[in-house]
Amino acid sequence: MSWILAKLVAVLFVGIGCFFCLARLRRLKQERSELWAFSQRLLEAQENERKRLAAELHGNLGQNLLIIKNRAELGLTSGTTGLAMAEQLKAISEVCSVALDETRRTAHNLGPHHLEQLGLTKARDAMIDRVAASTSIHFERKLEPVDDLFG
Repeated sequence: MSWILAKLVAVLFVGIGCFFCLARLRRLKQERSELWAFSQRLLEAQENERKRLAAELHGNLGQNLLIIKNRAELGLTSGTTGLAMAEQLKAISEVCSVALDETRRTAHNLGPHHLEQLGLTKARDAMIDRVAASTSIHFERKLEPVDDLFG
């Protein structure tokens, strides 16, 4: 009698073990399916961002560069006077300003690459250096390192 009871208990434990294994397999399949769906959504979002960026670069920056090129050629080939040439240069400068603003906005929207690569302190210093190099403004720095302030 105890031999039969031992077999029944063993079969019961094997059955419970199989039940938990099957439940675990179902959960793993569900998690794998959710992970696959997430990766598909992530890839789709990346592709949409690439398309948006390409359209923005082509539509905005490309158009502005074409206008700059055409205005420069017009100014060079039309035999214009100094006043007309100055107007062309002013128009070129205005379009350049728009193109620069759009490029900065687009780059800014892409993410904080300098922060990731250099850290906040070096990125801040690099930004100050770039602004100082492109203007006649003199910058004097008295800034503390800030990389360890944010965790």
